[in-house]
This record gives sequence, structure tokens and C-alpha cells, in this order.
Amino acid sequence: MKPIKVIFAMLIVVVCAAFFIATPRIAQAAPLMSSWFFEDDMEGDWSPWECWGSTGSSCLWMTIYSNTPNSSVILRANKGFETVGRRVTLSPFDEDMSCKATMFFRPYSGSGSFSGQLEVIDYNTWNYIKVKTYTYIYLPTPGAWNTVTTASFTPPGPNIFVRMLFNSPTSYKQLEVDLLRISCSW
Repeated sequence: MKPIKVIFAMLIVVVCAAFFIATPRIAQAAPLMSSWFFEDDMEGDWSPWECWGSTGSSCLWMTIYSNTPNSSVILRANKGFETVGRRVTLSPFDEDMSCKATMFFRPYSGSGSFSGQLEVIDYNTWNYIKVKTYTYIYLPTPGAWNTVTTASFTPPGPNIFVRMLFNSPTSYKQLEVDLLRISCSW
């Protein structure tokens, strides 16, 4: 009689396990993702933008290039660097957010290569959060728009500063810069 009870108990375990495995279960919902998107195409209000460079007041060299329907900035560098950037407030801010920054650029005049970087800076400490360097070789005619995008970064707070740096160490060159995009998710 004892072996039958053992066999019966094992049979109950097998049947219960088979039932558990075969029974459909409701899938756990994935956590909801939130996202935030910022874009400044340099149309309209220019007051958030700042510029500076190595050879004096770069705001004198920064010109608004209006060609309906687009406006952009021309950075001019002569054996030095020029930058344009602006403060961005991430709102709503979440300490778990992951972001990327992108800016569009194209050569405006000059020939040969140039380099630069897209910089994301902590607005409160002025420390770099993320930097993406680039090198570009072009002909003397204006070309197609190019993008430079940072790797993902976690902002330390809601205020960041994003700027495009254009470096021309050997000769006079101009770079057209337009459209800042920041995308975040958490």
C-alpha cells in the first residue's frame, strides 16, 4: 500500500506541474517610458544663444544668415576657434533620464579640413557632461547638412549648456550651424 501512495503523490505533483506550465499567465507590463524633446532651429528669438572665440569678440563674427525659411549661424575662425551655444532647461527633469544632443552643420567657406566638438556642460558647475569630437574634410563650396550627436548622457540637474565648437587652426574658414535637438527618456 505504501508504494501506491508514493506513486499517487508523484502523479499529483506531475499533473500539477504540467497544469502550471500549460496555464497561460498574464504578462507583466513593462514600466512606462517617458520622453522629452527639445528643438531650437534658430528661428525667431536669438537671445538664448551665446558665442565667443579665441581671437576676440566672436559675437562680431557671428552673423545671422537668413535664407527664407531658414536662419542659421555662421561661425568664422581664423587660426583659432569659435563657438555658439545656449542654456537648455530639461523640464520635466528626472534624475534617471538619459539624453542625447545633436546639432547640424555644414561648411560655408574655406577649403581643407576642420575639427570641432559638440559639448554638453553642467550649467551650474561648467564641467563637461559629454563631448563628441568630429573632423570634417570638405571642398570650398557649401555642402549638405551634417550632424554630430553625443553619446547618451545622464544630466546632473535640469540645467545644461550645449555648444558647438569650430576649430580652424591653420586658415580662415566658416561653418554654418543650425538646429539644436535634445531628446531624453526615462
